[in-house]
Amino acid sequence: CLADFSTLGYGIRATITLKVDIECRDDIKEHLLQHQNTNSLWKINNGYDFMTEMIFKNICELEDFIENLEKSYKIIEKNVYYIINDIAREIFMSDPKKLEFFEI
Repeated sequence: CLADFSTLGYGIRATITLKVDIECRDDIKEHLLQHQNTNSLWKINNGYDFMTEMIFKNICELEDFIENLEKSYKIIEKNVYYIINDIAREIFMSDPKKLEFFEI
């Protein structure tokens, strides 16, 4: 079951990648884990430390979140990607015709 957050009044979804100072990695990880707007959090590679999916009611809330994050932690680099439309979600192994390719 996948929630439609926009029907609950949360119309802004964004994926944010963060490269942070090594000394604040644990602190920012805990902050993101505890933040009420975090939907998912991943540790990633290729020059970045974390990727998070955040959900907000509006752009102002998201911008305030990012501003506070930058004030509180040493963010070396960040990218914000707004999710405009879901094309496909949770489709791995969802098509019965393709299940024959997996050893189940």
